[in-house]
Amino acid sequence: MPKKSPRGTMFNVILTEEAGNLFSNGSIMSLYLRKAIGVWWLDCYSVDPDGAYLHVLARPQPDPHINVETADLLIHHHHILFVASAHENKSLGFEKILLNADNNSKGHH
Repeated sequence: MPKKSPRGTMFNVILTEEAGNLFSNGSIMSLYLRKAIGVWWLDCYSVDPDGAYLHVLARPQPDPHINVETADLLIHHHHILFVASAHENKSLGFEKILLNADNNSKGHH
């Protein structure tokens, strides 16, 4: 289990494009991945960078048709670009920018 993070802290684990494409291709991780304008990431409750793998407790993406629990995932460090954190009641600025840009690009097609 990843180390406990400070209370209320959320993490976004930003993946390489190659990792996002690999993990989204029918793997169980696709239930946890988010993507906007070519950037793949995981929303996580905790992150532990010790060892050869980043150990995360990932939050599933909302889907009214699938009941999915949080998952302990181990991701090799070479798949990670960076990790960002914010208090649970705050959203990360880059995430807002990505999602807004993605929504805007969909509206112009």
